[in-house]
Amino acid sequence: MNVVLDFRRYRERQFAPPLIFVDLQEEQPASAEMPRSEQATATISQCRRLLSHARAEGWPVAFTRLFRKGRAGANSRSPRWISGFEPRRTDMLFDREALSCYASTEFADAMDAAGGAFALAGFSDDACLSTLIDAARHGHHVGLVSDALASQPLPGFDPVESHRAITALASRYATVVTSERWIEASGGDGGARDVFRAQG
Repeated sequence: MNVVLDFRRYRERQFAPPLIFVDLQEEQPASAEMPRSEQATATISQCRRLLSHARAEGWPVAFTRLFRKGRAGANSRSPRWISGFEPRRTDMLFDREALSCYASTEFADAMDAAGGAFALAGFSDDACLSTLIDAARHGHHVGLVSDALASQPLPGFDPVESHRAITALASRYATVVTSERWIEASGGDGGARDVFRAQG
C-alpha cells in the first residue's frame, strides 16, 4: 500500500527540539525540601504547562533522573515521579549516575540524532548547569526555560537572587527563555532556530 507523506508538515513537527525534564521526582537527591518550596510549586506548574503543550503538539519529550545505586546486594532505586510527570511509552527516559544528563551516553546520542538542540526544565540547578557545560563541549545548543527551573538558595542570597544568579551563569552556555517564549518559538517555521541564533 502506498502512503503519501506531507514532508512540509513532517519537517515542521520534527524541528521542535526535544523538551527535557530533569529530576521531576518526589524526593530530590540534592534537597528533600525542594518539592515543597514555593519556588518548586511554581516550577512544577510551568513544567505541567510545557508538558501539556508538548503532548498536544506531538513534540519529543524526555525525562532524566539520577539513578542511585543501592548498597552491595541491594536493588537500585529511584524516587517516584511527581504525579502527572510519569513518562509514557512514547517518551524518552534517561538514567544517569552523575549530575550531567550527558552522564548517560544514550542521552548524548539522542541529542545528536535530534539535531544537537533541546530545551531544559525541571529541578536540580546543579544538574542543569552541568548539562549546559557538557552541551557546549558536544557542540549542542540548549534553551533553558528559566521559569520552569527550580534553583536552590545560594549562600548569602534569597531564593529570587539565587535564581537570578543561576540563570545569569546559565546564559553563558544556553539561551535563557521563558515558557511562553519557548512555546511561541517552537511552533514551527524556524522559530526555535531563531531562539538558538540568539545564543551566538
